[in-house]
Amino acid sequence: CSSDLAALLSTLFSKSKIAALCVPLLYFVFAIPGFAIPTTTGPAAFYLLSLLCPVPFSIALKLVFSYEINNGLGWNSAGSSTDEPYNLAVCLVFFIIDFFLYIGLML
Repeated sequence: CSSDLAALLSTLFSKSKIAALCVPLLYFVFAIPGFAIPTTTGPAAFYLLSLLCPVPFSIALKLVFSYEINNGLGWNSAGSSTDEPYNLAVCLVFFIIDFFLYIGLML
C-alpha cells in the first residue's frame, strides 16, 4: 500500500530528484492524522482518513502494540476491539481498498 501511494505521488512531479525529496515528506504528512486523531473520535472520521494509506497502517500498529501488551493478537481477536472504534480487520480492509484506489488513480 505504501509503494502504491509513493508511485501515485511521484506521478505528480516532472523531475525525479524533486519527487525523491518531496514524496517522503508527503508520506510523513499523510501519516500524522493516524497518530494525532483521538480515540474518542467517531468511526466516520476514521473511515474518511483511512483513504490515506499511512493512516490505517499507523492505527494497525497502535492496535497490534496494544493487543500484544495485553493478551496477544490472534485471528479471533482481530475483528474485535473494546477500546477503539476501529479494529484490525477494518484496517486490513482499508489496505485492500487503498491498494486498488491508488493503482486506479496511478493508471
